[in-house]
Amino acid sequence: MSDLKSNKSDIMLRSNDAIFNLKLTKKGAELLAKALSGKELKFKYVSVGSGVYEGNPEDAENFTKKVADLFITKCTHLDTAAIVEAVLQYNAVPEGFTWTELGVIAIDPDTQSEVLYMYDCVKIGEVIPPASSGTQIEKKFRIATYVSNAANITAEISESLIYIQKSEVGKLNGVAPLNADGVLDIQYGGTGAKTAQEALYKLGCKPRENLLDNWYFGNPINQKGKKEYTSKDGTTIDRWKISPNSTRAKLTLKSDCIFFEKTGDGNSHGALDINILNDKLIEGKALTGSAIVDGQMFVFNVSNGWTYEEDKPLGSVYITTNGKTMSASLVCGKAEQNILIFRFYYGASAKIETTGQNIQAVKLEVGENQTLAWQGEDGRWHLYETPDYATELAKCQRYLLVFNCRPTYVAYI
Repeated sequence: MSDLKSNKSDIMLRSNDAIFNLKLTKKGAELLAKALSGKELKFKYVSVGSGVYEGNPEDAENFTKKVADLFITKCTHLDTAAIVEAVLQYNAVPEGFTWTELGVIAIDPDTQSEVLYMYDCVKIGEVIPPASSGTQIEKKFRIATYVSNAANITAEISESLIYIQKSEVGKLNGVAPLNADGVLDIQYGGTGAKTAQEALYKLGCKPRENLLDNWYFGNPINQKGKKEYTSKDGTTIDRWKISPNSTRAKLTLKSDCIFFEKTGDGNSHGALDINILNDKLIEGKALTGSAIVDGQMFVFNVSNGWTYEEDKPLGSVYITTNGKTMSASLVCGKAEQNILIFRFYYGASAKIETTGQNIQAVKLEVGENQTLAWQGEDGRWHLYETPDYATELAKCQRYLLVFNCRPTYVAYI
């Protein structure tokens, strides 16, 4: 970085082989007078050249031999000076040159024309090698331009050339770099995530409790051991049952989900239920139900203030995938026992199709949004967590009665 010294309207900039003592030009002084009267003083470029100016730098209006205009990357107003920063990219000067001219270009607020605001020329310049030499990639300039007490100082900033010093990266009050995906990594105070949901997951924030048992159908508790269940079976995988009122329905276990379908004609229906028992603590609270079906997320909400009333629908959503539709809903079962029923349902109406859908996971939780899964950049849904198999098995065992007599009878409820 070049050394800077400021003395009134003279600005000294020391480079490797050249010392520039920038002076406010006469045209620049006219712009400064306009700025002191309240008009805008806007800087546009820092320019470099290779010519030799024989007169007084204060009289200069143009470069003798301009080589390049350097886009401004930052402008900081400090009392009577404005620190203007710019970058010379060596690929912008493929032939190389001897740097002998330096100036700052500003915009006349009345005519919008470019004006040489400050300028200097030296006889012994710095050699800037061509891009093909590979010795340097870019050179940064920090120039203190004289602005006296003018209040309205701006610059035309090129965001594509914002320059960050290596010493500022990852430091206190500095800046942190983005990774190849354009996100902030954990070691710099970020999460490495592209979405808010993914950030929560990466930070280890625990999702809310699932009020349903045996809700992960990628590896469900299935103590009866069958691969298919129909209306005649009633109970299916643990804690889930095909409603006794269902005329035609079928549940099939797949490798990563369950497939639930209505198998009868248009006048039949099918319901897959699970009861949430005796949980008075959730009465009146906002609830959210969610399900991932055929790779899509479906959510419904139950508002605050509800009470246990028999056969009362609380919330539902139509689940439509690939032209097939069923509903997911929450209804009160037996009010005197504080029973809620989470239900997947194929009805007899024309809106509810007869062919089935794949259900990967389901959740009922206290709160106004779902914490079942987060959506990745590829559009796929990823579960925040999968349940511990042993824990889920223990939950299901609470509803399994074993009678120790001969022969042994096992009752599933």
